[in-house]
Amino acid sequence: MSRFQKISCLVAAFAFLIICMVGGAEAGALKDKKLLIDTTIQDADQVNDGVVTATPVAKDTEVRVELYVEDAGGVAIIGYEIKFDDTDNGFSDSWTISTLEDLGGLAVLGAPGANSIAPGGLAAVTVPASGLIGTLVLVAKADIAEGSKITFTDCSIGLATFEQDALDESDAVLTFAAPPKPSVGGSGEGLQAGNVAVIPNKGTASDVTVASTNFDADAQISWTVTAVGDGSLVVLVDGVETALDADGNIAAGAATSITLRVSGPGDLSVSVTATSGDVTTDAAAFTFTEANPAELASFGGELVDNSVVLNWTTVSQTNNAGWRLLRSVDGVKFEAVSEFIQGAGTSDALLNYNFEDQELPSVNKVYYVLEQVDLDGTLTRSSAVEVILGSRHMPLPTEFATNVYPNPFNPSTTISYDLPSDALVSIVIYDALGQEVRRLVSKQTIAGRYQIQWDSRDNLGRSVGSGVYIAQVEAGTFSHSQKMLLLK
Repeated sequence: MSRFQKISCLVAAFAFLIICMVGGAEAGALKDKKLLIDTTIQDADQVNDGVVTATPVAKDTEVRVELYVEDAGGVAIIGYEIKFDDTDNGFSDSWTISTLEDLGGLAVLGAPGANSIAPGGLAAVTVPASGLIGTLVLVAKADIAEGSKITFTDCSIGLATFEQDALDESDAVLTFAAPPKPSVGGSGEGLQAGNVAVIPNKGTASDVTVASTNFDADAQISWTVTAVGDGSLVVLVDGVETALDADGNIAAGAATSITLRVSGPGDLSVSVTATSGDVTTDAAAFTFTEANPAELASFGGELVDNSVVLNWTTVSQTNNAGWRLLRSVDGVKFEAVSEFIQGAGTSDALLNYNFEDQELPSVNKVYYVLEQVDLDGTLTRSSAVEVILGSRHMPLPTEFATNVYPNPFNPSTTISYDLPSDALVSIVIYDALGQEVRRLVSKQTIAGRYQIQWDSRDNLGRSVGSGVYIAQVEAGTFSHSQKMLLLK
């Protein structure tokens, strides 16, 4: 450094010290304005991107941190001081302050300290519109561990009007954290909780977009798509139908997303992963379920005197000709016990149906399924419900009892309950937050053994997502809660 440069630096330092000593009597334009940081280790672009995290670095790695002051654009300054929290030598043992760059006419006053650095100048400089006051250059003295932080503290700025304004450093914390792992996730108009989508009867589900995140911007990404089920799958890349190879792969390319288009008839389970280099994401799983021509909200039966009364409710029907009730004594072989029951064709109305089976076999229990008949003759069967013929061939229960089976379940489960005496029965399904999902039963019931089926729909007929639900069964003074796990 020449003699002239040394003299200039000393004069600048003296000028800034004067500001520090006489300033602060009155607040200046930048008092308590935020000191903002942006670490773009490989891209010092002098634009505040608000990046306050960085990947942990190795010893001797240089880290650049752009410094901005809130609302400082156009303000004339003559210097400032940057300090770091050095509790227990946490900063000075880990970092060396190398220099400050992009000072716009200011100069660093002397050698940086162990935990501070101060630039100043003989003449005031105007802060650019971006609010950038400099780029700090730090060098790691050791490997920097994940979770390490650099915290700015007691920073101030000197104005050309001879005020020294303290800055607010509450947002000026640089955290070192490993970047998030690449992943894939789905989105789409028809995609429900749990990545479930409905295929309209004999139609095509709304497209589901599967996008990758956290790969490098220029990464070449290959995709693996596995499908199991009866539905049909088409995969599109950039809107173009793309064939999968024998292993379900799509060759690496620049596409960061693919589109799944699934059609009936039948259901389909689809699993998707993305790979770049030696990194493969966890699989994203999607379930496409074909809607029945008639969507059942409920289907159940109970013994009333010497007959079984079966009730069912639909939330919608599409080309539905009608129904038949089938009965079995072993749960395997079913035979029709009803005449053809007229359906509603196509309707979005909530409709109730019932049938009374009066000619019961001499067994302890029977099973029923509801057979739906489409206008083109296609048959669709519901899950079976079990009815105990208790009061006819078995003694009445002596105590209140409930049971849920199967559990876990998908998509329906049966709640059975024994009543030792006549009672007002209430069966309500709640979610894990205690909110009512479905009210299945609310009526006076005679003593006996009963079952009701829940098809994982709410009171509005909408399919609910996977999770824990609670069946609250109350009968007179008796009450019991049973947890149920829905897995879709």
